[in-house]
Amino acid sequence: MNNYFGQLIRSGTVLKKALSEQRQCIRDIYKRLVPYLICPTGTHVDYMVNPGAVPESFFSWRKNIFSTLFHSVYLALAIPVERRMLYGRLIHLFRIWVTSADNLLDNEDKVVVPINMPGSSRVMRQVVAVMAADRVLSEIINDYVENGVITNDAGRKLMAESLRYLLPSAAQEATEEGGILKRPDPEHVLNVIHKLKTGLLFNLTFI
Repeated sequence: MNNYFGQLIRSGTVLKKALSEQRQCIRDIYKRLVPYLICPTGTHVDYMVNPGAVPESFFSWRKNIFSTLFHSVYLALAIPVERRMLYGRLIHLFRIWVTSADNLLDNEDKVVVPINMPGSSRVMRQVVAVMAADRVLSEIINDYVENGVITNDAGRKLMAESLRYLLPSAAQEATEEGGILKRPDPEHVLNVIHKLKTGLLFNLTFI
């Protein structure tokens, strides 16, 4: 399957362009995150925090299959490049939110924002990643409003709806925090749980 997608992306004009634009968006997100991940001058050396190096693998098609597919839809719909680049940035910010939250819930450490912190810092790195991504979201929305790509009202709506849209998914995850005591029937899994666990996350890129 991976080989198929790799060949498709390399040979398909739309997918190649989608991956190229998405990579630009991802690089910009990591660049914007840096100032929020540096401690103030004078911080004790034992408690320093700073951004880690971003591996080149973070920009590979293997790591960005779904992001590339979403971005290719923007191209297919002939969405103007300025808006595509906004949505591409939002895609990666949403990915940071969701991956970091999943890490906290599932006791995992799938690094999406490299951060150097003392100790094991598995939990706190996820918390800081979410907070930093939220500040970058505000920064990006403000930039696109100032540049006239979106209106102020649209910017405010994006800020609100990008969180509100995830709340049902969060509620579903909350029901599993104490463990699953009763296994739901297959129809409920297909029609309700999959919609909340996966469907909403995919739809988020088109709000």
